[in-house]
Amino acid sequence: MERSHAKKRKFISIDLTKGRSKFDTSKMNEWSPEEWAAFVGTEEDHHLEIPLLNTEKYRFLIVSISINEVTKAFTLEIQMENKTEKDIRIEVATLKIDEALFDVSKTEPFFIKAHAQKEGQITVIISGDYLEFFKNSISLSFDIKEVETDNWLEGYEVVVQVY
Repeated sequence: MERSHAKKRKFISIDLTKGRSKFDTSKMNEWSPEEWAAFVGTEEDHHLEIPLLNTEKYRFLIVSISINEVTKAFTLEIQMENKTEKDIRIEVATLKIDEALFDVSKTEPFFIKAHAQKEGQITVIISGDYLEFFKNSISLSFDIKEVETDNWLEGYEVVVQVY
């Protein structure tokens, strides 16, 4: 029987909204050219990177977020790096988008060799209007285990305020 390590997970809060402007899109027809330029941004503004974790042992980064309009599949693409001497397994437990909580514990674990990088995806099916989905935050909880011994090494709950 799997022992839960939820209480041992380290909590990380990341606020990406600081220094960013909020735009009232209901009044777009009244915007000045300067407001439009700020809203559209530059090419650099359109590159997505949401850092989840960067320690001397591990680095996790969300590099893509997509929603399939037909299937309503919401997908996070994550780059993971194992900087340790041990092969590890990442087990994702929960994903929370705004207030919608998803049990992703059945997602295939991510196996990462020592001193290696890997990309992986987490996909959930959303309900309701996809245009009303993902307005503010992403929360992800996961555990890191050693492959050889199956020992729990550490776990994290990362909450990212995006908008």
